Amino acid sequence: MLTAYQHKTELPTVEALHAMIRKLLKEPAPAKNAGSAAPPLPAQFAWTEYEQLMISEAVHRGEPVYNVALRIDPNSLMRAAAFQLIRNVLHGSGTVIALRPEDNVAAATVEIIEAALASSQPEERIRQRCRIPSIVSEVRLERAATADTPEHELLGDLLEAQAARVVAGTAETIESGAATNPNTSGSAATTVAESTLRVDAARIDAVMNLVGELIIGKSMLNRALTEFDKKHARDPLRAKLADAMAFQARILDELHKCVLKIRMVPVEQLFRRFPRVVRDVAKQCGKDVALELTGQNTDLDKGILDALAEPLMHLVRNAVDHGIEPADVRLSAGKLARGTVYLNAYHQGTQVVIEVRDDGRGMDPALLRAQAVEKGLLKLAEARRLTEQETLSL
Repeated sequence: MLTAYQHKTELPTVEALHAMIRKLLKEPAPAKNAGSAAPPLPAQFAWTEYEQLMISEAVHRGEPVYNVALRIDPNSLMRAAAFQLIRNVLHGSGTVIALRPEDNVAAATVEIIEAALASSQPEERIRQRCRIPSIVSEVRLERAATADTPEHELLGDLLEAQAARVVAGTAETIESGAATNPNTSGSAATTVAESTLRVDAARIDAVMNLVGELIIGKSMLNRALTEFDKKHARDPLRAKLADAMAFQARILDELHKCVLKIRMVPVEQLFRRFPRVVRDVAKQCGKDVALELTGQNTDLDKGILDALAEPLMHLVRNAVDHGIEPADVRLSAGKLARGTVYLNAYHQGTQVVIEVRDDGRGMDPALLRAQAVEKGLLKLAEARRLTEQETLSL
């Protein structure tokens, strides 16, 4: 019809239009991106050791954990916005233990999003929530598989976690009359549940950004007030403006501190995972190693704490594997057969220090110099000139 109108020819009849429509309906639609089939969603997920440990702990606590793989619709033009929407859906469905990719920038170049999700919601409900029209084209959801752990090891984990809470002064109260007074127990559980609110970290970051904008606005007002003072030093309005500015600055400072505290969590959330790590590595190495934790109440930003998990686990594993000597070597050196790894957190000025140390043999300067020369980091003459402290700093 458009062609006929443009060329000023006779319009097709109704019968001719019906014939065209019937012909189009019989012809198969052309396949999109033919010859470049989309890769299948992954069946195996390469989580880090720390993430696998968190998944195992969630499963042992009785929380269902799912491996989720989502394919972003290839027709979706705004990948970053699609990723943010998917992320919000996952956080609204349960606790996100792991997420690939981790931010909007990386999401702009990927097609598949992977997540480990701990959730008490029905599996089909999660699958339906993840099927976002025009955003997600394919969903794969399956229960996470973890290695079976003997019951006595699970009991040991629970006892160690409870002991850590007692030492930190945050032990949970166990009500002995729960069986005889179920109403009290139910009301207490309700009170605890109502006092806890789970908020997406992205929302807290948004509030933090707004507070930053307010601080910039406060600086602009201060400059304007200074200019006002120069031109209207005797104006009675000046004192009122100064009082209002001082009040606003005080409230803004309190708001800034409150938002910062929201992101702070005790390092005990990270430390309580290491007794099992030390026990497993010690068993693999055939060593007897104890772990001492101190400073669990030290608060740290949640994002920083998550970023420290993998490096800290590597340090603790190295302390057990390389720092602590075998029992016979320790006994011949006049030490106890059992070695000890110390994990400590404390405040130093405005910074938080996390220490990992052990009572093993320590580092051998001669061996370090030899390794540096072997790896090509230093020449032999340079290595010989190093002091002991310089060698240990390698």
